[in-house]
Amino acid sequence: RIAFASALVAVTFVLCITTFAILMAMQSQRIARERDQADQERQQAQKVSRVALNVVAIADPSESFGNDVSGSKLLEQAAKSIERELSDQPAARARLLQALGRVYVRRGDFRSSITHLRNAVREFSEMNGADNEALMAIAYLTFALRMSGDFQGARQAAVGGHELAKR
Repeated sequence: RIAFASALVAVTFVLCITTFAILMAMQSQRIARERDQADQERQQAQKVSRVALNVVAIADPSESFGNDVSGSKLLEQAAKSIERELSDQPAARARLLQALGRVYVRRGDFRSSITHLRNAVREFSEMNGADNEALMAIAYLTFALRMSGDFQGARQAAVGGHELAKR
C-alpha cells in the first residue's frame, strides 16, 4: 500500500515535470517567433527610414550642390530609392509605390502614376492577406488610367478589381 502511494506520487511528479518542460518549450518557441517578427519589423523600419533620408538628402543644398531641387526630382529620387532599398520588403515597397502613384496623379503625371500603381497592384496581389490594399491600388490605377484617356485600360483594371473583390 505504501509502495503504491509512493509510485503514484513519483508518477505524478514526473508528469508535472514533463508538462512543465513541454510548456516551457512552447513558450520558448513563441518568444523566438515574436523576436524574429520584431527583428523583421525593425529592419523594415530602418529601410523605409533610409528611403526617406535619401529623398530628404537630395533637397539638402550641400548634397545637390546648391541647385534648386524640384518636386519632380524628389519624386524620381524617391522611386529609385524605393526600388533600391526595399527590394526585399514587398509590403513596404507596395505601400510606398502606391503613395507615389497617388502623388503623381495629383500632379497630373498620369504616365508615371500608372507605372507606380501597376507595380503596387502587382506587389499587393502577390502578397497573402493584402486584398484590401490591392483593391485600393486598383481603384487609384483605374482613376489614373481614366484620367489619362485609357478607358479600355481603366475598364480592364476595374474588372480585375471586381474579380478580386468577389473572392
